[in-house]
Amino acid sequence: MERGMYIRCPIAEFDDPRNFIVGRIIQVDDFTENVTVAFLDPFGFRNYYENIPEKAELPYDYVKRCTLHRESYVIYRGNRYKILSALKEDEWYYYYLKEEFTDKVIKVREDVIDAPFNCGRISPAEQLRSYEFQNPAWYFGRNVVSKTVKVLDNSVFGFKELAGCKIFLKEHQLRTIMRCLQEKNCRVMLADEVGMGKTIEAASVLKVYTLHNSNKRVLIAVPRPLVAQWRAELLIKFEITPGNNVNDNYVELIAEEDIEKYINSRWDFVIADEAHKLLTNKRLYTYFHSLSKRSENILLLSATPVQQKKEAYLALLQLIMPDKYDHFSIEDFQTLVEKQKNITKSTYLVLQDFDDYIDNIADTLEDGENPLENDDCTDLFDDIQNGLRRISRLIEDEGFDKVLSEINLESEDYGQGAIQEALLYVCENYQLEKNIIRNRRRYMEEELPHRTVREIEYELNPDKNTYEHTTYEAIVDWISGQEISAQDFEIHYIPLLTAFFSSSWAFNKEIEQQRKSGLAINQDVEENAKEWQSAEEWMLEELDNVLAEPYNYSSRILSIVDFIDQEIYEEKVVVFTNYAETFEKYGQVLRAYFGEEKIALFNKNMNEEELELSIYRFQNDDECKILLCDETGGEGRNLQGADFVIHIDLPWDANAIEQRIGRLDRLGRPADKDVCSVVTYAKETLEEELYNFWNKGLNIFTQSLSGLEIIMNEINESIIHAVISDFRYGISNAINEIIESSQRMEKEVREEQHFDSAAFIYATLNQELKRLLHYYTSNENELFANTMMGWANLAGLKGQFNKNGVVRFNENSFSIKSAENSMLIPPNWMEYVNRASNAFSRRVRELYEERTGNKTSTGSREIVGTFNRELSIENDYLHFFAPGDEVFDCIVDNAMNSYKGTCTAFALEADFDWRGIVYTWNLYPNEQLLLENGIPLTAIRQYKSYVSADQVITPISTQKYEHVPTDKVLKLIDAVSRESTSDIRRYVVHLGRRSVKTDGLHIKERYGCSNIDWFRQTYPEDTWINFVSASMKIAKNQVKEKMKASSNLKQAAASIEQTLNAEVAQAKFFGVDAGEIEQKKQVYETVLEALRTTRVELEAAAFVMVRKTHD
Repeated sequence: MERGMYIRCPIAEFDDPRNFIVGRIIQVDDFTENVTVAFLDPFGFRNYYENIPEKAELPYDYVKRCTLHRESYVIYRGNRYKILSALKEDEWYYYYLKEEFTDKVIKVREDVIDAPFNCGRISPAEQLRSYEFQNPAWYFGRNVVSKTVKVLDNSVFGFKELAGCKIFLKEHQLRTIMRCLQEKNCRVMLADEVGMGKTIEAASVLKVYTLHNSNKRVLIAVPRPLVAQWRAELLIKFEITPGNNVNDNYVELIAEEDIEKYINSRWDFVIADEAHKLLTNKRLYTYFHSLSKRSENILLLSATPVQQKKEAYLALLQLIMPDKYDHFSIEDFQTLVEKQKNITKSTYLVLQDFDDYIDNIADTLEDGENPLENDDCTDLFDDIQNGLRRISRLIEDEGFDKVLSEINLESEDYGQGAIQEALLYVCENYQLEKNIIRNRRRYMEEELPHRTVREIEYELNPDKNTYEHTTYEAIVDWISGQEISAQDFEIHYIPLLTAFFSSSWAFNKEIEQQRKSGLAINQDVEENAKEWQSAEEWMLEELDNVLAEPYNYSSRILSIVDFIDQEIYEEKVVVFTNYAETFEKYGQVLRAYFGEEKIALFNKNMNEEELELSIYRFQNDDECKILLCDETGGEGRNLQGADFVIHIDLPWDANAIEQRIGRLDRLGRPADKDVCSVVTYAKETLEEELYNFWNKGLNIFTQSLSGLEIIMNEINESIIHAVISDFRYGISNAINEIIESSQRMEKEVREEQHFDSAAFIYATLNQELKRLLHYYTSNENELFANTMMGWANLAGLKGQFNKNGVVRFNENSFSIKSAENSMLIPPNWMEYVNRASNAFSRRVRELYEERTGNKTSTGSREIVGTFNRELSIENDYLHFFAPGDEVFDCIVDNAMNSYKGTCTAFALEADFDWRGIVYTWNLYPNEQLLLENGIPLTAIRQYKSYVSADQVITPISTQKYEHVPTDKVLKLIDAVSRESTSDIRRYVVHLGRRSVKTDGLHIKERYGCSNIDWFRQTYPEDTWINFVSASMKIAKNQVKEKMKASSNLKQAAASIEQTLNAEVAQAKFFGVDAGEIEQKKQVYETVLEALRTTRVELEAAAFVMVRKTHD
């Protein structure tokens, strides 16, 4: 031992210690064989553990050399670094350290590092040899936690950060984040189809960026109506607030209309929503183009661009990559678009044939026939081959031809795998611009809910609603008798018509506003409108009597109230209107008829506290069934719990309808929970014509716009021209032509969708992401929550956990006495509870309790949350204990960095006898290679999934029990892992216990000694050490054999090779620069070697004694 080395030292008990800390040797006395050790505290942890000495003198025999935990933070030359890996050279440990918030990586010897006293690591094998057996409850608890941590450690870049946000985890979003952040600078346009979560993706990218950088300035510019939505989503889901944020990053959230005030400031990252709308505003477009040129990172959110709209497409490309595309003429760009179009069309045809081919193969095999002898199968195979050869002639790519040559009808899968690989190659590598990401709803068809529609129709009848009927007839005569330009119709008459089809109150208000703007209002229209409003007022005063005989009346408001009352009384309903007057009147009526407790209101004129209270009630109060919204529609809030969306009035714009439905039809809504739109319309009116067009022409109420939103302006213009040419029947007469036109464009969009979708669905990486997500989310369950709480209780953080999955922690939850067992470091409670999202939730919860008198909180700076992702997303006001959260991280860090739980010995009963050691191993890519070659670790993140994310468990029996199948032991260990901490303590015998107590083995009664003394006598030191060494060797060899059997290295190598070849071929095809391809090759070769030389690390070890149950 030498001065400067780190060693593990016992605390208090020296003869048979169980509690340890780590320190650095400051003096060695070879004469007395003592060392003086300093216990460093660079982060102030001694504030919690005052009994930890600053230094101590200890005999050689009491201490052991140790390493420092990976991922631990240390201080080097006054700066904070994270440990990436360790290696041993000449008895010294050297560490690769990454400086916080930078890419700087250094290699230093241990003696220059200041490491806290709680971050030492010793191998579980060494613990085994020393009979250092911890309580089995620690071992089983740590096992469950470590599975989740292993997935996070071996996941793609950004996954860990994303796992900590209140969002559902989807593979297309993970891939998007990887693509945005894998290069040094992010210059990307997110152009997902509606409902795929563009805002979530952008905020996720920002979250990862701010966690990995410091002192950066971020500008988020969105249309003014969306500012509140963004503010809410950033806070509730991502813990990002305007102003100063984590790591001293600064975020400014503004309305894009105000962008001029901000263009002269420095911005490191710019995010802009609704970027496609900039194309119609030259002033704003110029400002954002200028910002793009001066910012390192730019992320634009846009409706899905259509390549055939080449001018718009090029203008969007010039926004994200001005240096590359500003010099392109429209003619040059047209050439690229035509090349892409030819590939897209050819590939689309093959994709259709391939879908049919897969179905035919399956049907033929099901019928017991041979596909090679089936004409339909062989004809389709030939068509696919011919189609792929056409593509080959188009692209002239040797890499593609090599893939093509491997397609063989007589292969085991009849060529399906090779055909899929060929299609993937084209769709992945021959996209016009990879910096535009277009995620398609087709990726997730099975996960998305279905849309349905129900109609509430009522008639304009001279007997039942006299003045509404006469008002409409007056409008028809007035408009039909004029020559109106499209511009005037859009400015003056559409607002009047949509207000009429909302309510009499909205219509009269709109008449007043249009008159002020200079429109001469027809006298008959105005007079009848006033009478209509009076009639409606009377009807509402007599509402109970009217609804007793509803068939005598015909009214929009009566129809809606009656529908809610009779059809969906017990359902959660969101009711939309675009008019303040309609909102006010419906609010009065719904509250009067159904009761205050059943209704919540959400509109732009309410203050923040009122808005939050409304959403809180709708999400948490079972009595609150109806949320009445204006056009802001609870934007950014989770309304997925609602069963129906009722449209009081229909916007003229399909995109606005889509936004309403999208409040419910969102990622994460159960696929079996339909999104039902309830549409109200007046029969035989323009409104019915418009509804039929939206419903039957574009199917907007039964399916998403899915990529067509960017061409909706043209469709709206067509509708306006149809109406001003013939007010009564214009839409009916023009509907077929408008639909035919939109379907032509839809066909081209569908071709692009299939092309994009194949690149996603067939990609190996996406299959790996899907597997990763499934494995992680399957472990993110009640067992995990119970285990986290069990470990927290053992380690001294005692929360209240109820049966609904809700957890409560407060400032009194931390017990220092209990925490001394594992050296848990709790969060700074004052800072934690005052974090923006926690303070926000607490304020709303207290407001609700104050208004209702239903007090549930303890009042002692309490955090109410859950480990359950779904529960946290359903309720904006429940805190989410997940990666990145201080409580979650302190529990996980303690479980993973504590020596508790890494080694144990126990006995239990089962239906067989067995004795042996169960070893748990982790596999890690050899990141050392990257570090030695100066390659950032982000280069390997997308390929880490080719190394198993699962832990490898190898039971090695003593000689007597070699006949017992391994699977039997593994199943038993897994079953015990699923038991509660209290049950494990009750039924599992701790063989390392030093006190003499009665248990299931009856050692006290039979031998009169403690369990550990009995164990030492049964397995004397020499015998025990030999068995541990021999079993370790066998176990490690078994792990290596399993690695070979499950290796995906060939797949990884093929994926890397195709990526490189395709970059060259794509650049040649489109006539652009391929970049520094040789440098990329060297990086990828090193990545592949790191995968080939995967490291095996012992995670935990347990001696297990299974005794057969005797009845």
